[in-house]
Amino acid sequence: MGAHEVADVAAAVEWARRQGYARVATVGFSFGAAVALCHAALRRGPDERVDAVAAVSTPSRSFVRDTPVMRALHVLVETLPGRLVARTVFKVRLAPPTETLPPAPLELMSALAPTPVLLVHGLDDHYFPVEHPLALAAAADGHATVWLETGFAHAENRLPVPLADRLGRWLVQAAAAEPPRVHP
Repeated sequence: MGAHEVADVAAAVEWARRQGYARVATVGFSFGAAVALCHAALRRGPDERVDAVAAVSTPSRSFVRDTPVMRALHVLVETLPGRLVARTVFKVRLAPPTETLPPAPLELMSALAPTPVLLVHGLDDHYFPVEHPLALAAAADGHATVWLETGFAHAENRLPVPLADRLGRWLVQAAAAEPPRVHP
């Protein structure tokens, strides 16, 4: 949960460009959604830039503790006993704690323009309140689309197939709206 995840997305986008894809879109879920937004704002080179980005169940800022679930998650990540439980009980590998953190998505939304952005959020999300996508959309100053979905909780609770289909169609259409980029 630090600065390295943006580099992972950059590597995947660069790989797709090297494969000859003229249009590349990213989609992230939960913390991965924040990473996808940060990548789209920070990596603007010709081989790193995305044509559209979708963020499902994303936090607007780092170290969110708005809900009981997020407070418990931070105990797992930020304390030595929590990290031990994460590793032994949940089989989750965590990188060593770092002081280097990427900027919060909220700080970067204005830098995303003109890249099309979709923010999908379940109204039953028990991780992040609906204020998160609304704050991100406000910071995007008109270039983000928001879908508030009834009957949908958080990203890890499975994305309903109709919503996944609609999200895919939006990404294809949004990426096609951008002028094609020439890549070697």
